[in-house]
Amino acid sequence: MKKTANHSIATKSPDSNRISGTRKYSKKSKVAKVLLSIILALLILTFFAEIKVIKLYDDYYASAMSLMADANELKTSIKKSVGYLKTGDADAADIEIAKVEASIYSLQTSLADEKWDKLGSYPFIGKQVSEDLDTVNKALNIADEATETVLKPTSSYLHKLGMPDISKLDMDNMGPEMADRLYGYSNMIDEICPAAEKVMADLNNLPKFNLDILESKVSQYRSLPQQTEGVFPVLEDTSSKILRPAADVMSKTPFSSVKADKGLNVKVLKEYIDLMDKIKPDLVDISGKLLDISLIKEDPKRAEKVSGKVSSLLELMAEFETYKPLIDIVVDGKNKTFLVVAQNSSEMRALGGFPGSIGTATVKDGIFSFGKFIHLTARIPANHAKSIKISSIENKLFLTSWYGDSPRRATCNPDYPRVAEILCAAYEEKNNKKVDGVITLTPHIIQRMMTITGPIKLSNGKTLNENNSVSYLQRQIYIDYFKNTLGYPQRIINANNKTNALFSETADSVFTKLMEHTDKASLLKLMSIMKDSAKDRVFMMWMKDPESEAVLSSMGLSGELNKDPENPVIGVFYSVNHPNRLGAYVDYKVSIGDGISNDDGTISYPVTVVLSNNLDKHTLKIGRGNAYITTSNTEGYMGSLIYFYAPAGGTVSGFKNNAKVKVSIEKYKDLQLGFGSNFKLYPGKPITFTYTVTTAPGVTKKPEVMTQPLIWRDYIKPQN
Repeated sequence: MKKTANHSIATKSPDSNRISGTRKYSKKSKVAKVLLSIILALLILTFFAEIKVIKLYDDYYASAMSLMADANELKTSIKKSVGYLKTGDADAADIEIAKVEASIYSLQTSLADEKWDKLGSYPFIGKQVSEDLDTVNKALNIADEATETVLKPTSSYLHKLGMPDISKLDMDNMGPEMADRLYGYSNMIDEICPAAEKVMADLNNLPKFNLDILESKVSQYRSLPQQTEGVFPVLEDTSSKILRPAADVMSKTPFSSVKADKGLNVKVLKEYIDLMDKIKPDLVDISGKLLDISLIKEDPKRAEKVSGKVSSLLELMAEFETYKPLIDIVVDGKNKTFLVVAQNSSEMRALGGFPGSIGTATVKDGIFSFGKFIHLTARIPANHAKSIKISSIENKLFLTSWYGDSPRRATCNPDYPRVAEILCAAYEEKNNKKVDGVITLTPHIIQRMMTITGPIKLSNGKTLNENNSVSYLQRQIYIDYFKNTLGYPQRIINANNKTNALFSETADSVFTKLMEHTDKASLLKLMSIMKDSAKDRVFMMWMKDPESEAVLSSMGLSGELNKDPENPVIGVFYSVNHPNRLGAYVDYKVSIGDGISNDDGTISYPVTVVLSNNLDKHTLKIGRGNAYITTSNTEGYMGSLIYFYAPAGGTVSGFKNNAKVKVSIEKYKDLQLGFGSNFKLYPGKPITFTYTVTTAPGVTKKPEVMTQPLIWRDYIKPQN
């Protein structure tokens, strides 16, 4: 700034001649007037608060008032422009930015007047005045730089891109258009952050004003550089580590392309899950750093907003990443074929039901799709494959004349990996096709999937939905189609063909519609259904490859029996030993009492199982003329087999019941179990079994219970 030395200001007060004697101005009064003038003149930045004006010499007073008006305008306009930019109103921000520029220009022009240099010539304070005037000009330059390098570019990007909004980062919108926006935001961050960081550095280096009153006006802004320390590197990391990688995936692989012709492009899903896996550590790291920055940490609302947004993203990632191992198995660059077994739970078996319909699912060039479902006999032969050897304990537990004779009855074994192995081998031998895995499900999951697909209408005119499909397919359909078929073989054949066809038609329709619902919500819902259905053994999966099977086991999808002593599970499974449709009326409840510690470090628990046949008199009456609902025309009893598996490393003992059912202690693979067979379960006459389960030594965790899916307890209401 230009300095003018050895100048003095000799201005008289308009009223000085009225005072007797010569009015002299002390150094003290001169200094006071100069200081007040400087205060008025220097309050020109957005940082300054409002001040009161004290009338001084006319010239300085008028100039100071003009400066103060411009300074207040500058302060107000900067505040408004920043506010508008925060809300994404670029048009309103532009108006205020124009006012900012006008105010800066006016102030710079006014301060260039030589009269302000004269202040620097005052004795005693000239140096301080000059320094403060110089600081004012530096501050104006900072404001000018901030306008050019931060405010205007930000407004320009917002005009082009709109305000960043996390709600728009929805997977269903992820494609080239969203990628362009993310690239744009990244460019904005990369351009503006260094500029804003420089502004903060300049502000940090701005000298303190010599005048305490003036310095006090800007003290609140002195903390800005420290408060924003770390913000800009974090934002730049967000650009390079999150936004750009996400945009790269979206630009070449839109999420909408997950929908393929009659199938699901699993490669697309894998791309996004891999992206989430890649950016998740950086997202956690960056969010932690953001929350540690003073500007955010000291503002609870802002911190809560940042934390909430990050949490919602992490939750979305967690939902998809749960199934990353499964996606990796399915999409490994190889084409695959899966056998899909739809069990009929009305013909009750320990695994869930008789495998009434068989379909296939394929992965070809990353596209997952379902084939047609047809009756079991068309795809599974009557005899076991040559590679399958049935052990003596299997013949004993699951019956030689039943399980031992044919793979079609394999589901009476609750050990799913073994059942899948048997069905896979049988299918391969009959059809001369290789299978990579087996997917098995019960009608429960069909009904659950209807929450995604909506209702379907069958060829017989019946509409099935998320509330009635299981009860219709597993109970009512047999009452409707098998009436008065007893003693009429052709009627039985016709009814059997029709019901099997409707069962297959339902599976076909649901899976076809399922492939049409490929938005994010539907996929997340499907994953949730799979996860929940694996827990109650409605959905199970087996892979021929041992490594892939190990992954399924770790995910809880394998349907295997308990093999972890540290997480004990007792298994209770039941089969009806007749080809009837009484499975809809089976119910059993399992309860475990408090444990008792033993001297050897084990813990024993009392277990009670109440097994019921809920066949009502009305249905029993219909069953007398029905070849498939009941095996017995008059009594409606269930020929029964029941299995009580011990947890891994544990034992079962002390079996008692109120029906004189003999329970023998056996061992299947490495698990001890109680086995009750060839007993009758009559309607309205529950059988109560009690026994003791002892866990492995040193295991303190109380056992959980594993059972097969039952129709009665979830879908059938007692009939009056």
